[in-house]
Amino acid sequence: MSHGDVSRHLTAPRRAVLQILAEGPADEAGISAAWRASRPDMSPGHARELPRMIRHLLWRLELLGWVAEGEHGYELTEAGRSIVTAPSRPRHP
Repeated sequence: MSHGDVSRHLTAPRRAVLQILAEGPADEAGISAAWRASRPDMSPGHARELPRMIRHLLWRLELLGWVAEGEHGYELTEAGRSIVTAPSRPRHP
């Protein structure tokens, strides 16, 4: 996938999940716990919707080939690792 393709698909919530999984495999509950820990000011509505949101993000990240479900939970694929370790590039209008 080219940089342009990656930038088109790499939203802030998707990047957040990739960064959580960069710490190691995690199931949906582990991703949710890490998400909540990184956002202590999360609104009650956001907290209620978080499990649904994480399921949707994981589904999309699997389709993109950036994560896969493994023996110990979801983990980054080689493509997902390359996205997390790539330097951020500024977006041009």
